[in-house]
Amino acid sequence: MVEGIIVILFIVSLPLLWMLIFSFERNASNWSATKESELTVIVPFRNEEERIGPLLESLRQELNKTSYAVHVLFVDDHSVDGSVDLINRFCAEFNGSVKLRSLTSSSSGKKAAVRLGVENASTTWVLTLDADVTLPKGYFGHIRFPEKGSMVIHPVRMKGNGTIQGFFSMEFLLFQAYTFTRGVWMANGANLLFKAHDFIAMEAFRTDNSVASGDDMFLLNEMRKQKLIVRKNPDYRLVSDTMAPRTLFEGLNQRIRWVGKMIHLTNNVPMMISMLFSALICIVWVGAI
Repeated sequence: MVEGIIVILFIVSLPLLWMLIFSFERNASNWSATKESELTVIVPFRNEEERIGPLLESLRQELNKTSYAVHVLFVDDHSVDGSVDLINRFCAEFNGSVKLRSLTSSSSGKKAAVRLGVENASTTWVLTLDADVTLPKGYFGHIRFPEKGSMVIHPVRMKGNGTIQGFFSMEFLLFQAYTFTRGVWMANGANLLFKAHDFIAMEAFRTDNSVASGDDMFLLNEMRKQKLIVRKNPDYRLVSDTMAPRTLFEGLNQRIRWVGKMIHLTNNVPMMISMLFSALICIVWVGAI
């Protein structure tokens, strides 16, 4: 049953996947870029001791290869595992360019962590990464900063082994294909570039503080409503990898969270597609029992 759903999903997605490959070949040649001397990377985290290792190794390999200064700011959201000790040791390897900040007891959640990071950034551009991603070699050298633009959406890829992770990887690839070949409707905080002052300016308009997740999508939504320019850079050399859900239950919960935040957005397309795939996942779930 699961294998059959994957085959159907693959066939349905072939046109969009073909356009995605074509967009990767074009890279971001349709807009002009500027040179920047600095960039701040923000990594919000909570209890990521078991998953943050690949990102730390990626940063360890890449931070000394950049032609501009890269400042990394980890923001702890009340971790109770060994994450903070692990990151403190990582910070000690660098000469002040990698720092750790923590949320106070009066605030919590990924949105608050990203906000604290942006408030502590002194650079024009900010890049958010999830704590469980892996970066490709030469990553920072391929980032492009647009002359005109407030946000640049970078590609994210889910990976994993086995049928279930293969299903969710293919599904997420379809989301990415639609994003990079059609309209701008999906941003992913696992690999997202934006201007710090525009992020702060959007705070005056955003009304999603009561929604637990969706910092990336709500920021994109508000930037579009305020007529700011949002770019896409489908360069395959910027693809960050993250692990796909390992179980049907984990994947279904993730899609429910997506739908939960998307019903608050002005653009319905992501919600409808997410609901469609959530329904497919339910079918797979029932068939696997």
